[in-house]
Amino acid sequence: MKDNKTIAGETGTSLSLSSITGNTTGTYQAQLIGDGEAANTVLAHLIVRPATNHPLVNLSTRASLSPASPEVTIGFVVPERINSDYLPKALLLRAVGPGLAGMDVPQPLPDPRVRIYDSEGVDITPIYAFAELIYNDGSTPRSRYYQRVVAASVGAFSVPVPTLETPVVLDYAEIITLPSGVYTMVVDSLQNLSGEVVVAIHEIGL
Repeated sequence: MKDNKTIAGETGTSLSLSSITGNTTGTYQAQLIGDGEAANTVLAHLIVRPATNHPLVNLSTRASLSPASPEVTIGFVVPERINSDYLPKALLLRAVGPGLAGMDVPQPLPDPRVRIYDSEGVDITPIYAFAELIYNDGSTPRSRYYQRVVAASVGAFSVPVPTLETPVVLDYAEIITLPSGVYTMVVDSLQNLSGEVVVAIHEIGL
C-alpha cells in the first residue's frame, strides 16, 4: 500500500520501484493476511528529492588589475561524481582583455596571462605548439583549434579566431580537461600593465 491505498498488482512479498520520480514519495506499508486476519507492517516513509549535482554552466568575474593589484585568483572544484559517472570535466577557460574594447570598457587589459594550478601548487597550464601548416581552405592548426573553442563557447560572447592576416589572439581561451580535484586559476598582465579583464570558466560537453 502507498498512502493507505492499495498498489494495483502488488501482492508479493517484496516491492520493486522503477522510474523513480517525485511522485514516488509517500508512505508505504504491507498488509499481511492469514487465517482470516490482517495485520499491517511498520510504515516506511520514502522521500525522493531532485538531484543536487547540477552541472556548472558559467562562472565569471570582472576585475581591474594594476601594478598595485597585479592579479585575480579564482578557485574551483571538479567534483568526483559527475552525473553518476566518474569522469574528467571538460572546461573552457577564458581571460578576456582586448576583446572588451568594443563593449564600453574604458581600459581593457591588453595582455592577460593565465596560469592554472592543482591542489599541490603544480602549474598545469596547457601549452599548445601549433604546427606551421596551412590547409587547402586557408586555415591553420591554430585557427582550427580556435574554431573548436568557438563551437564550445556555451553561450559566452564570441572569442576571436586567428587568421593568416591576424595570427595573434591576445585574449586567452583554452579548452582543458581536468580530473576531480581542487584547482586555482590565476590571471595577471604579462607586462605588469593596468586594465580590466573578464575571467570565466565554462563547463562544456565534448
